[in-house]
Amino acid sequence: MTPRLLEAALFDLDGTLVDSLTDICTAVNRALRSNGLPALPEAVIASFVGDGVTALLQRVQAHLFDFVTCTTAQRDLVLAHDFHEHLMTDFGEHYCRGCLETTSLLPGARSLLDLLKGRGVRLGLITNKSRRFTSIILTGLGLEQVFDLVLAGDDLSERKPSVLPFRQALATCGARPQHTIVVGDSVNDALPAKKVGIPFFGVASSFADSSLLEDYDPLAVVKDLGQLEAILRARYTWGPSRSGSSS
Repeated sequence: MTPRLLEAALFDLDGTLVDSLTDICTAVNRALRSNGLPALPEAVIASFVGDGVTALLQRVQAHLFDFVTCTTAQRDLVLAHDFHEHLMTDFGEHYCRGCLETTSLLPGARSLLDLLKGRGVRLGLITNKSRRFTSIILTGLGLEQVFDLVLAGDDLSERKPSVLPFRQALATCGARPQHTIVVGDSVNDALPAKKVGIPFFGVASSFADSSLLEDYDPLAVVKDLGQLEAILRARYTWGPSRSGSSS
């Protein structure tokens, strides 16, 4: 196989580059308890993650209404017209304070990003996470200078799985679809990548069912980013190292 030139790499954040699930679930449950509501299991909250905080909390709210241990008073609270707004505010406060309590880079993330950045590959981050949370996490993990482009969930008129963020990223990076890759853990990444014609690499994560990615013709679904780095080294070529090394 002749190596293909890699011009740009577009990454998802949660479940792809960072393990943030525990902090998200903790913030949701702190917001629920502050409103006198029962906490939810992490697995339940995890199934609601991926489409931004508004969708996350709408799903939490719908689940609570059907939650068998909720009292009538608690169900009335969940149905109140301003409950969602209160829950959004409380979640935002808790998550801003706690989004770095346990969140960390996933194995292989730093090595892969450093390799691609050092070889002149343009790096984009496309996430459905709100800009304020994204900025805190990138700064806290030392990634604020890594990406050439960051598109958060509230930056454009449409978010993933819309193709808009991906087309915007290609235009900003000046990259061709066939010489770009998308790396993500969910259908929200795989579907728009396929529509735009960008090769897709799936990453197994605790956020999503990686078996669903096979329906979108991924080049591979990897267990971690170290495995992806090995694949990219074998299948792709890039420009000379900015530091002059041949790694």
